[in-house]
Amino acid sequence: MFDAAGPVLGIDPGVSRCGYGAVTRGSGGALVAQAFGVIRTEPEAALPERLAVLQRELDGLVRELAPCALAVERVLFQVNTRTAMSVGQASGLALAAAGRTGVPVFHYSPNEVKLAVTGDGTAGKAQVQAMVARLLVLAQPPRPADAADALGLAVCHLGSAGLRTALAMGAAKAILVSDPALAGSDALSTAKVLAKSIERAGDIDLVLAATESTDGYTGTVPAQVAELLGWPALTFTKHVEIADGKVKVQRQTEAGYDEVEASLPAIVSVT
Repeated sequence: MFDAAGPVLGIDPGVSRCGYGAVTRGSGGALVAQAFGVIRTEPEAALPERLAVLQRELDGLVRELAPCALAVERVLFQVNTRTAMSVGQASGLALAAAGRTGVPVFHYSPNEVKLAVTGDGTAGKAQVQAMVARLLVLAQPPRPADAADALGLAVCHLGSAGLRTALAMGAAKAILVSDPALAGSDALSTAKVLAKSIERAGDIDLVLAATESTDGYTGTVPAQVAELLGWPALTFTKHVEIADGKVKVQRQTEAGYDEVEASLPAIVSVT
């Protein structure tokens, strides 16, 4: 069953071992592992029986966890045909489970997950496991690797959803700042970290900020980042236009919307 307030359920598909990991955001925006593990099927059983078992387990997970989204590893070309078929079959069952309950599905490649979790698209299994444990504040790296990969998929989606929106609006560069040390930080502390990250990135004219930052949807963090950088801040905006070194937006007011213009560089908080 779909629940907009539910966790993101990551699925690392496979018929012999299908990893799953549910991640949600706790207080202060901290990432929390709600559940993770591996669904196993008997290698000696006939394929239809194994697929039936996997289907029942996946359906049960979706019903029990009521996720807001499914993050599934994208099926890529593989030299091993048997492995490719197994991944494809399990992936199809996961998509069907989501389709039956109205849960939206998002696909990520292994390299996208590695990049989101560790900052290195070529990271090894051990590095991914260790970083997943750190991000989710787990006592030890999740095992087996299938469970860690599934948690990584969920973390990847939670970290990139806002960035994908910004890129879709025409942004040329996206920055993901993810560190457990930020959990529970006040708005000013968060703003200082983000401002420093923007300065280090360099050559940025416009920053698109989402309102769902760790400030209770008040838009405080983007405004404080702008103040630290010495940039103008345009908050609670809708339509955005850029021309001749300026940004023009429609900004929400009590009376409706008005048009506001500012020189670049600037920070625009989009609702």
